[in-house]
Amino acid sequence: MKKLLMTVALVALTATFAQAQENVVREAEARAEADHERIVQSLGLNQDQTTKIKEINANYHVKVNELQAARESGSDVSGKRAELEKARLVRYKAVLTPEQYATLESKLKEMNSERKAKVQQAPVAE
Repeated sequence: MKKLLMTVALVALTATFAQAQENVVREAEARAEADHERIVQSLGLNQDQTTKIKEINANYHVKVNELQAARESGSDVSGKRAELEKARLVRYKAVLTPEQYATLESKLKEMNSERKAKVQQAPVAE
């Protein structure tokens, strides 16, 4: 009886873990798709560029999810996300024309400014 209960518990735990991993992958794919659509629309990419940018974003978001999982397990991941973002921009630069990359940089600066403004406007909880 004890072995049966242990087996059932192990199967349940394995199924839960597999489902959690599947959800993480789906979330990464959804974020990658959103990034991809935003870039394609704003930069006017050709088919080859579209394919390459989609691959870059998918790879980036999988790695970000891995970082989040590592952070949750107690690992020190400070600065790793910034490294991933820099690597992604280097890969973008290899795919985009100089004009497209300049447009992307200006949009990223604008987004960062908006994000900082939102943080400054947010009320501080006491």
